[in-house]
Amino acid sequence: LNVRNKIHEYMSTSKGFDRMMICSENGDVECRTNLREMLHKAEEDIYAKSKLVSAMMKSEVNAKRPNGNGSVKISMMSSKGLISAMNSNAPLILWMEGDFIFGHDGHLAHLMQAMKSDNEGFEVLQNAVWARVHTRLAPEHRYPAAPDDCTTALEYLLRPRHESGLGLGGGGLHIAGFSGGGTLAAITTLRALNAGREVASLFVESPILPTASGLKRWGEGSPFKSNSYYRNAYTRLNPIRYLNWSVNEYANIKSGGVTNVDEWRTAGKKMKLPPLVLLTEKVSPLHDAGVEFGAAYRDAAGEFTQVHYRD
Repeated sequence: LNVRNKIHEYMSTSKGFDRMMICSENGDVECRTNLREMLHKAEEDIYAKSKLVSAMMKSEVNAKRPNGNGSVKISMMSSKGLISAMNSNAPLILWMEGDFIFGHDGHLAHLMQAMKSDNEGFEVLQNAVWARVHTRLAPEHRYPAAPDDCTTALEYLLRPRHESGLGLGGGGLHIAGFSGGGTLAAITTLRALNAGREVASLFVESPILPTASGLKRWGEGSPFKSNSYYRNAYTRLNPIRYLNWSVNEYANIKSGGVTNVDEWRTAGKKMKLPPLVLLTEKVSPLHDAGVEFGAAYRDAAGEFTQVHYRD
């Protein structure tokens, strides 16, 4: 795998991670701002070119932060077959953006396209309301800014209309995310459960999570160290230099910016956890951490947990 990844590194025409590393290593604010704009445009192009997404009803809403510090933008999408984009009886799928630093995430468009070819997946596309949360980004806004934005968005979407909310999620609340968004999805789910909210399911793909041993050593090295971390050090999926820099700019061990296996084991003793769908890839440095998280979740939730690995 390492040889293959080195070849991929050499031959890849994608310059995204290369530019990310330039911004991360020299701390150039202008570089980071320009790259965010470029990635945002690329993301919007992905959604614009998706025939599936283009056929859906779209709108944007804003959830006011409780401290009066601005608002959280939420992009809403739903099938035109629904009465409106704000159908209160439809399932609500809360999707978290994918990167702590740059916030780019065209992944949802690809996921929705893949779901279209599956009968059950297509039914979800037709009947659910989708909400993409645009969180504040690090290093300008460190933890807990991003998870707080996710919680603010969730509460606004679920809060009844007569209490200045949108009153959505009558058909069930499903929380999902990819990469850093997978981490935020897990944190948001745990917060929602602790607040007494019922979560119908949790879906995370390639979440940025530490290993148990790495978490204890955070500050002395990478919190992600594992066999897959070393095996895939040259992967284009999550280059380890960028991975380590981005998570340390987002949070640190004392702040509790990433969820860990012990939190879920404790939660499983106090409450019913939602079914989990977890996707990891063998070519990712984070593969082993994902497997560890899935095993701990399964132990905590027993028969209520479904774990799927995309290997």
